[in-house]
Amino acid sequence: MTTVTSTQYMFDAEDFLSHAQEKWPNCRVFRFDSEDRTSDASVNVRPAGGVPFNVIHYPDNQTLSTDAEDGVAADIAAWIRSLHPNPELVLWYIDDSFAGHVVLVPGITAEEILSNWVDHKEHDPYAEYPDYFK
Repeated sequence: MTTVTSTQYMFDAEDFLSHAQEKWPNCRVFRFDSEDRTSDASVNVRPAGGVPFNVIHYPDNQTLSTDAEDGVAADIAAWIRSLHPNPELVLWYIDDSFAGHVVLVPGITAEEILSNWVDHKEHDPYAEYPDYFK
C-alpha cells in the first residue's frame, strides 16, 4: 500500500505500531534504526490456524508492505484504508513489481480489492494518472 503523491502521508511508525497492536493484540512488534535498514518498523502476526505474515512500515510514512497471502493482504489494505477515511488521501494497493494496482477508496472491502485489479499491461498508470507521477 502506498500513497501516490509525494505530499501525502499515511502515518508514522509509532502510529502504525499502535494501530497494529489494536488490530492484532498478540503480534510481535519491531522498531528499527532506519539508518541500518530500509524499514523502520514491522509487526509479525501469527494468526491461530493461519499462515504467519509481516506488515512493514517505511520511514517515508507513505508505504507499507506485507508478505501475507493475497486474501490476507487485501484485508490488510482495506483495514489501512479504513484508518484513513479522508477521500483526499490517494492510496493504492500495488504488487512488488508495480505490475498493477487498485485504488483504495474509503469504505473499500477486501473483496472489492481482489476483484478490481488494474493490470498495467492494459492500463498505463503514468499515462492515466500523470499528476501522480510528477
